[in-house]
Amino acid sequence: VSIVQPAMVQSAIHNHMEVFTETMFETDTENSKRMVELYPILYSPERKKLIQDLNHKASPANVTSDAIYSAIHSVKPKTRYLVANALGVPAFVLACLSWVLPDRVLDMMVA
Repeated sequence: VSIVQPAMVQSAIHNHMEVFTETMFETDTENSKRMVELYPILYSPERKKLIQDLNHKASPANVTSDAIYSAIHSVKPKTRYLVANALGVPAFVLACLSWVLPDRVLDMMVA
């Protein structure tokens, strides 16, 4: 059994997040105003920039396809394939950090 553990991979969901965030800023409905009021950090300009950066710096989807192909066709496949990156940091580095750093520190880094 092999596990493919991707970090950030380019996909349509990132575009959806950008459009959703933009819509919340531009829409002048009571619901959108309330959402921005309740969750200001999710709709801040900094968050918008982070979402754009995540999408633009994410690895192409073929990195997961390549790992899956390798796992299927290898005589002795790896148990884990750490692929892609998050904001330019390779997945294997993030995995090493998860072994060294406390959960609360990792949570702060992700949030």
